[in-house]
Amino acid sequence: MNSKLYYKNVDLQGQSVIVRVDLDVPLTADFKIEDNTRIRKVLLIIEQLLNIQGTKIILISHLGNPNGTIQPELSLKPVADELQRILGDRAKVKFSPDCMNANNDIKVLEVHEILLLENIRFYKEEQDNSMFFGKILSQYGQFYINDDFASVHLKVASVVSITQFFPGKSLYGDNLKNEAQILSQAYQTPSRPFVAVLGGARITEKINIMKNMIKGLDKMIIGGGMSSTFLWSMGKDLGQVSVQPNCQSFCKQLLEQFKHKILLPSDYYATSNQSSTNQSSNEQAVCSIDKIPIRYDPTDIGPISQEQFSSIIRTAKTIVLYGQLQLSQSDIQGSSAQSITQAAIEALKQGATIIVNENEAQSLNSKVRNLSNVIIMSEESMQTYLQGLPFPGIEALTDAPVESEDEENEKEVEIKKHRGRPRKTLDNEFKINQQFDSIDAAEIFLQELQQQENHAIA
Repeated sequence: MNSKLYYKNVDLQGQSVIVRVDLDVPLTADFKIEDNTRIRKVLLIIEQLLNIQGTKIILISHLGNPNGTIQPELSLKPVADELQRILGDRAKVKFSPDCMNANNDIKVLEVHEILLLENIRFYKEEQDNSMFFGKILSQYGQFYINDDFASVHLKVASVVSITQFFPGKSLYGDNLKNEAQILSQAYQTPSRPFVAVLGGARITEKINIMKNMIKGLDKMIIGGGMSSTFLWSMGKDLGQVSVQPNCQSFCKQLLEQFKHKILLPSDYYATSNQSSTNQSSNEQAVCSIDKIPIRYDPTDIGPISQEQFSSIIRTAKTIVLYGQLQLSQSDIQGSSAQSITQAAIEALKQGATIIVNENEAQSLNSKVRNLSNVIIMSEESMQTYLQGLPFPGIEALTDAPVESEDEENEKEVEIKKHRGRPRKTLDNEFKINQQFDSIDAAEIFLQELQQQENHAIA
């Protein structure tokens, strides 16, 4: 993130600031807010902006996935009400029911008031990354801040096209910064052992991920339907299990190069694929990978494999969980999802960091999901990141200025020189007492102070 422009390094005094935030809160069956954690996380950027003189705040978010249609049960109005309840008298929260026509709401917005726009995904133009829609949204403010890490993998209007209308003014916020840094540290400089648990049906969906990750991992655990193709490529006969013959060469090559890192199931739970008067069609057995009866189909990794995998996960310090280890959705005893989840929770208690797909995160309770060392990513963002690809929403932000070492040293000298100056006003006293987050922020202050002094001399 250091290559992009941070909002604290820009003078936002007196500005209307558009902020892309994550207010996609979980809802109950009757569409009530089940957990307000994401709303509370947005308070970080809101409080910072409210502390800047003269700011107005316009929030953009989505809720659920209405796919470009208006669905009243997914309106952000209840979220605006909850945000107001949490903020209390700190700031007034207003709501605009139409993202396309919010100009009148913008005109009457007072300093240090907050305007939340309606669910951005009610508009097809959002998913289309419409430049026209991006331009409409851009007219609501003078600066744009993306503070929603969960959206940066998306090429949508409120993340990408909107930035085209804020040249030099597309910034990143605290939550985006924090989550990107945690993810970068966990993945690029991980605490070890570093373990990835990959499942799912098809190898083709994760070939690039495996290629990109394998060298940096200590162990790669492979389950689900993918494990069947790997084992089949080793000459194992798994009966009626579906495999991907076109991936045989890849599997063989990966196993030859990284056999010491890759762990595959040694046994399966299997259920009968036949029924008779004496036999139920869901009869279950535990089978070695070397001997699966013809009339049985593997449905999940077996108890020996579950214990082997769990013991490795328990002692890991960085864990990637992506994809189910089950081969089918059959309701069987001893589900791998339960054992892997429990092992991951035990690792968390020992200080591990977990990067998890949002589907697998559902098996974690809300208390665990909200821990700072649990990074939950959508299917698309996980695909993007684990393949080593850039995030469109981050690429679209303004580049930070590149300065020479001499320029940096000159600024340091100027800052030190001015630290001993007398405080001329209460406003300056506040500014001098605050800690600068960067040399750029300090420089802005020094320029303002110099202008005031020149004016006084004149």
